[in-house]
Amino acid sequence: MTIHAILLIIVAKIIRAPYFFLAVGSQANVGGAASAPIVAQAFTLL
Repeated sequence: MTIHAILLIIVAKIIRAPYFFLAVGSQANVGGAASAPIVAQAFTLL
């Protein structure tokens, strides 16, 4: 899990992606495609 987080942070910094995409991408990779929209909706409510 630590390797996954480190790789996501490095790639996000390289492509200058917002952390919103980092969280949704992480959830899609780890939790599956069914839970990624829930994370996306939580960030849009902020």
